[in-house]
Amino acid sequence: MAVLTGLASSSPTEVLDAVGMAATSSSQLGPSQFQRVIKRLQGDKPGTASLPEEEDLVQIYLSQLHMLLEDPEFGTCSVAEAATALMLPSDASKSEKLSLAFDLFAVPTGGAGHGAGAEGADSRVVVTHQGLEGVFRCLLASLLSFHDDSSARNTADVRADIQAASEAIAEDAMEHSGEDTDLGQGPVKVLTMDSLSRWYNDGGFTVVPWFELLTRKKWNVPTSG
Repeated sequence: MAVLTGLASSSPTEVLDAVGMAATSSSQLGPSQFQRVIKRLQGDKPGTASLPEEEDLVQIYLSQLHMLLEDPEFGTCSVAEAATALMLPSDASKSEKLSLAFDLFAVPTGGAGHGAGAEGADSRVVVTHQGLEGVFRCLLASLLSFHDDSSARNTADVRADIQAASEAIAEDAMEHSGEDTDLGQGPVKVLTMDSLSRWYNDGGFTVVPWFELLTRKKWNVPTSG
C-alpha cells in the first residue's frame, strides 16, 4: 500500500515531528499540510518514494483522512489529531502508538502540569473522557480511510458514525477503569495507559477488536505484481 512507504518506516515520534513542522503557525493542518508531512517523511528515508501507479492511492487516503478529521467550519485539524491518525501505518508497536496518542491528548494533573515533577503532584499521563474520544476518533478515521467503501459514503455520515463509536467506547472504558482525579476544578474521571490496558484485557477487546490493527504486521496488505 503506497501510503505506507514513508509512514511505515517512521516512528511515531518522527511522524509527530513531521506533522509539527508541516503545521501552520496556529498548529493546524489543511490538505496541503498533509501533503508536506508525507513528502517530508519520504524525503527523510531513502527508497520510500511512492511508485507512480500508487500515487492515486496515497492521495485518496490523505484526502479521505483529512475530510474525516477536519473541523468543517475551518477546514483544518490539530497537530494531535493528524499525528495520532498518521502514525497508524507505522511499524511501531501498538503500545508505542497509544502512548504517544495519550501524550498528545493528555491533560495537566495535580494542578502542576504534566511532567512538572512538583513534590506531591500527580505527574501521570492521563486523558479525560473527551481526550479518550479524540484518540479513538483519530485511529478509527485513519483505519476507515484505507477502505474504498468509506469514500463512497457521505463524509458527514461517516464522521458522525466515528464520533458515536468513539463516544461509546470511551464511555465503556471510563466506566470500567476510569478514576476520579482532581484537575483543579473538582474531581474528573480520567484514564491512564495502565488502566486502558486493564480495561482491554478485562473484556475491552470485545468492544475494540480493531485494536489489533494498531499492529501493522497484522494487516492483510495485497501486493502488486
